[in-house]
Amino acid sequence: MPKNVVYITPDHDGYAIWHTTSQRVNLFFTESLGIPNGMASLPPLLWKASKNSLYVYSLDSDSDINEESALFHAPFFNLYEDGKVCMGTVSVNIKADCLLEEFIYQWEQYFFNSYFSHLIQEKSPVKGNLIQLWQSLVNRRKKFPLKSLIKNGLILKQLLS
Repeated sequence: MPKNVVYITPDHDGYAIWHTTSQRVNLFFTESLGIPNGMASLPPLLWKASKNSLYVYSLDSDSDINEESALFHAPFFNLYEDGKVCMGTVSVNIKADCLLEEFIYQWEQYFFNSYFSHLIQEKSPVKGNLIQLWQSLVNRRKKFPLKSLIKNGLILKQLLS
């Protein structure tokens, strides 16, 4: 099992939870946001996915996580307040018999290769302005400012049920 996998349900219609450490990723934004496309630093992320849905959260540290680790809103557009990703026009096609590594890879590709376009419920998932945050990070070598993250009131243990 990959070392970044936190939890998987054994049933066929279950889900997987995994984390990614701070990284630089190529991001895409709709022109209307006024944010250029390009490489940007991300905070550590926690992912929860089934074959049909994806939730993304932030973590405030790359250190080991446990059941009591606090979760933060992921600093992206196209996310509901509960962390669910609005996939918009992305055609999700996860095969029923894919391996766990492929499942994780596909979800991350769907997420990062789609265009971020709008805030859902008009509430910023970070302290301050989300557009200005990404404008300051894209195509620059700055690390993601972890102090801008906002706790969402959940801990990891609550995602395991």
